[in-house]
Amino acid sequence: MTRQRLLGLILVSSSMLSGCGGGSDSSSGTTPNTDDGGSVVVSNSAPVADAGNEQSVSVGTVVTLSGSQSQDADGDTLSFEWQFITKPASSQSSLVNATSSSTTFTPDIAGQYTVGLVVNDGTVNSGQDTVTVNAAAVNQMPIANAGSDQQVLLGAVITLSGAASQDPDGDTLSYQWLFVSKPNGSNAALTDAQLVNAKFTADVAGNYELGLTVSDGQIESTQDTMTVVAQASTTNQAPIANAGNDQTVSVADVVTVSGALSSDADNDTLSYAWSVVSKPSQSNTVLSSSTSESVQLTPDTAGTYQLSLVVNDGKVNSAADMITITAEAQAGAPTANAGDDQSVTVGDFVALSGSQSTGDNLSYQWQLVSKPDNSSAQLSAADKVSAEFNADIAGVFEVSLTVTQGTSSATDMLTVTSSNTSVNITDKIFTNEAVSCRNYEGSYFSNVTDIKRAADFTGDVVLTVGNTTCTITVNSIPNHDFNDNTASFATNASAQNLVYNLPITASFATATTSQGIGTTEGVLLNGVTLDLLPAACYDVGDEPIGREKIGCGPDQNDNPWRYDPMSSLNTFGTDAHNAHTQPSGKYHYHGNPVAMFNQTCGSRASAVIGFAADGFPIYGSCFQDATTGTIRKATSSYVLKNNGGARQAVSGYTTPVGGTGVVASNNYDGQFRGDWEYQASAGDLDECNGMTVNGQYGYYVTDTFPWVLGCFKGNLNGTFTRPTNLERRSHSHGSEGSIAING
Repeated sequence: MTRQRLLGLILVSSSMLSGCGGGSDSSSGTTPNTDDGGSVVVSNSAPVADAGNEQSVSVGTVVTLSGSQSQDADGDTLSFEWQFITKPASSQSSLVNATSSSTTFTPDIAGQYTVGLVVNDGTVNSGQDTVTVNAAAVNQMPIANAGSDQQVLLGAVITLSGAASQDPDGDTLSYQWLFVSKPNGSNAALTDAQLVNAKFTADVAGNYELGLTVSDGQIESTQDTMTVVAQASTTNQAPIANAGNDQTVSVADVVTVSGALSSDADNDTLSYAWSVVSKPSQSNTVLSSSTSESVQLTPDTAGTYQLSLVVNDGKVNSAADMITITAEAQAGAPTANAGDDQSVTVGDFVALSGSQSTGDNLSYQWQLVSKPDNSSAQLSAADKVSAEFNADIAGVFEVSLTVTQGTSSATDMLTVTSSNTSVNITDKIFTNEAVSCRNYEGSYFSNVTDIKRAADFTGDVVLTVGNTTCTITVNSIPNHDFNDNTASFATNASAQNLVYNLPITASFATATTSQGIGTTEGVLLNGVTLDLLPAACYDVGDEPIGREKIGCGPDQNDNPWRYDPMSSLNTFGTDAHNAHTQPSGKYHYHGNPVAMFNQTCGSRASAVIGFAADGFPIYGSCFQDATTGTIRKATSSYVLKNNGGARQAVSGYTTPVGGTGVVASNNYDGQFRGDWEYQASAGDLDECNGMTVNGQYGYYVTDTFPWVLGCFKGNLNGTFTRPTNLERRSHSHGSEGSIAING
């Protein structure tokens, strides 16, 4: 008999008993109620939930909640149901084992988390009991800075400063100075040792090493040290340098300069230090010696050479004395002519000619004197009358030509200005490492083919620069052929008209921003956008479960069971470039845009291939490892949850069931985006799939989830908000047993 039917019989029996006067004597406390047949009537009591006591923890600490103190007066076995009542607005925390007597979660944001517990004895629910968990931000260690080393005279009062110390959390610091070491016999003592500025008197010549630690009230920094060197005071007078008189000579003359007229009032022996302060930019002239009383040089180019002499008496340096050598061209010397200044398009090969130079039996030497930042341009045939180089970046290239006739030479300069105007980027491998959108100002085009349709397209990208932002206008046609035989596009590609704004200088936001179905993640330099999320989630929408096409909109941004377009378990219909079309015809990437950068790491790190919606650059996969110096692929720090074990239920969402539609298994196998979790230091990259290299933060393309970026570190620009109309975000199924999702 079911419990419900038994309860009904009990209630009926009780009613009949009352009507028949068959109850027990009310004066008896020990005789149970019986029906007319003598059966005992049992009444059920509701259980009582106990969610445990309030807790205070640090962000990132695993919190365990126990309902083991819940009770049932009838001794019935209890079932448990935990759920979040409230949590911080942007928290992604979820409960693990929410239907067990104990559940766990990890606070990911500082704030208050309220969790409710309801228990059931098989017949009736208890009232809800709640427990509050207060999560505090993890305090970061402050950094002590004891200041720079000092040199002082014996007896000086030294003021120390810890003002450059800092606390990452902005907490007020306290200070503690101490002597790490001091010279033998010193009785020096610190005053104000617990203030930002401490003092002491150097009472003995020698080295004083001072240590500073700072505290933010919770944690103490590591010690930073500085050294004060105290020297005995003397009456020594500084020497006086004399480099001689200025000279005018001819190119190729051997010039001798002497410091013999330098002097020292104390008659100390002098040492000499000569240096070339300036010389013509094309000159390779060097001094015969830098430490002799007299030195020589041979001017190799007409122009001005400025030399400096400093003398030392064994105790102190003199002030520098300067001498100027003016070298004039020899009569009958050759003349150099590097040609006229040029204006070219980025990517052009620049032809250089020195054929208008004059002289007999000339030899030639071309040199790139300067070039734009991040340019890899190199001269070919640099020792011939004609040379060339590739103007690979917009900007100014300065080139010199030196011609030599016997012992005489002459130099000429020209300027090459490269700009981005109607640049053909068809099948271009991007090599520019500049991190600001301003470096890419110009217009670009490509001529490509939709392979399956045998249809030709022209890609179009225009980037303009304002005071604080760049505007990039694209038509979403890539710089490479697309829609090959591996693809299954639901809609034909078509040219779009899309405009995005980027900050010239990206800045970090106070907190990361999650991805959402309503945000285009970035725009690449070939004019194609990153739209990484699909609009399909398990058991959301009206389609058969496991074959969803549509319906997972912005209200489901937290849904852990959104399909991952890049999972091999989801046949996605993309071409060889991990891209396909939306119903609007917009071609877009869901992962690695393989044609834009070299997929194997060679001798150079990957260049910038585009910009995220927050303005930070997006790189290819390769970077230079600061520890080993090698060029290698960046690795994601996301790992499969539970080591790929069984998926756990998430409150409010239907857990995918293996074998339902296209769902491959019940395990965290990567078919859904929620199968992954960020594990700090599991790879090179942070939770947003980015890192800082050589002082510059950027996102990197990876071979595993999240593929390009997993969130945003900076402030998003509103132009990257895209329509969330589900018709535009629909996807279609592929063949039986597979799924093709249009993002």
